[in-house]
Amino acid sequence: MNSETNFLKNRLKSVKFAAKGFWILVTSEKSIIAQLSIGAIVTIFGFIMQLSATEWLFQIFAIALILVAESLNTGIEKLCDFI
Repeated sequence: MNSETNFLKNRLKSVKFAAKGFWILVTSEKSIIAQLSIGAIVTIFGFIMQLSATEWLFQIFAIALILVAESLNTGIEKLCDFI
């Protein structure tokens, strides 16, 4: 039981660190703020256009993929600036 408790605690810590990193990214990077704004606008249009479940799946995947790519790009830029 002890290893299960430690596993759960470690996973919760990981989620906490990820959420903190995402918050720092959202509050400090203008490119991420722009991508989130565009994602929100596209989502609103999705409701207006009454997308099907499959179309929502592709839309959410595309928005997430763009945010991940932009986050990785920001991380690489910060690393290069540090070096």
